[in-house]
Parts: sequence; C-alpha cells; structure tokens
Amino acid sequence: MVTLLDVLAQAGPHGPMGPGTGGGMAGGGWAGGTMGGGLFPWAGAWGGLLGLLVMLAVLGAIVYGAVTLATRAGSDERDADARNVLDRRYARGELDEEEYEVRRQWLRGE
Repeated sequence: MVTLLDVLAQAGPHGPMGPGTGGGMAGGGWAGGTMGGGLFPWAGAWGGLLGLLVMLAVLGAIVYGAVTLATRAGSDERDADARNVLDRRYARGELDEEEYEVRRQWLRGE
C-alpha cells in the first residue's frame, strides 16, 4: 500500500533523494563534480575554487568591519581622556596658552 508520504517523496522537483544528490557519473549537488556546476557553473572545474575565494572575501569583509567598529567605539573615550590631560597640564602651568591652543586644535582634527 502506497502512503501519502511515499507519493510526496517521489513527486518533488528534486526526485526521491532530495536536493543536491545524484548527478550521475559527473557528480552533482553543491560541489558540481568534475564537470563544473556548483555555485559557479560557468567556471567549469574552477568553480569550486572561485566559490572558495568569494566566501573568503566575504568573511574577510565581515572581520574587517567588526574590527573597525570595535576600534571606533573606544576612540571617543580616548579623545576625552587626551583633552582632560591637556586641560590639566595647562591648568598646572606646564603649557603656555599658544601651545595649549595648538594641541587642542590638533586633538579636534583642525
């Protein structure tokens, strides 16, 4: 007796084994086998290497973005600390007014 699940398993667009299986002698699925296919079917046998390079580039961009954001997060606190040190040195008389103004402008990025 054939059940409803048996019918559904045989009727899908990917056949009875599901997506990414089979492919005959040349392989198939995500890797594409020896005849190309996979993520970049137009690249032939080099498609797997090209896919790997794309994935490494995406991963590198994510890591670069995370490091950049982490570095910027602390820069405001460091700038405030530097301004505080500059103000204290001026208040103690270690810097004259001209040098204080030059350094303050430098810290502001002017």
